[in-house]
Amino acid sequence: AAPVAARGFGASTGKPEPVIAVDGAGEDARLHVVAACGPFTTSTSLHFRPLHALLAHAARVRPQLVVLIGPFLEAESAILTQQTPHIHLTFHQIFHARVLAPLREFRRENPAIQVLLVPAADDLHHHPVIPAGPFESVDIPGVHCAPNPGFVTVTSK
Repeated sequence: AAPVAARGFGASTGKPEPVIAVDGAGEDARLHVVAACGPFTTSTSLHFRPLHALLAHAARVRPQLVVLIGPFLEAESAILTQQTPHIHLTFHQIFHARVLAPLREFRRENPAIQVLLVPAADDLHHHPVIPAGPFESVDIPGVHCAPNPGFVTVTSK
């Protein structure tokens, strides 16, 4: 299949670049993408309501690809600096419960929509360096991880 989009930036992490195959894209077809950058929390909550709203929007408009760029759990989050003693989960556990669990449900309900996750330098649950490698603990079919900076190739199925 011919690439629909091959856009990239930055340096290699030594790992192969993600190749994402989407439905309904061909040489002359347009690629429909919904993209957003974090943070995906508000200053008063760790419930990731902006992420949930974005996923609900994507379920309505039915893009072929959703691109989510961190920070997912921002290092400078006001809610963390105010409530850290009351949080009884690790940042990794919060990421799995509040980001990956909703993504798993989203993919279950929208199997034709592929998802790409890209970390930010200030993601608390990820290594705070640039270049940042892709998220390693994501095991959800149809959810792909790319480094930051990095390259991604999108092809038709």
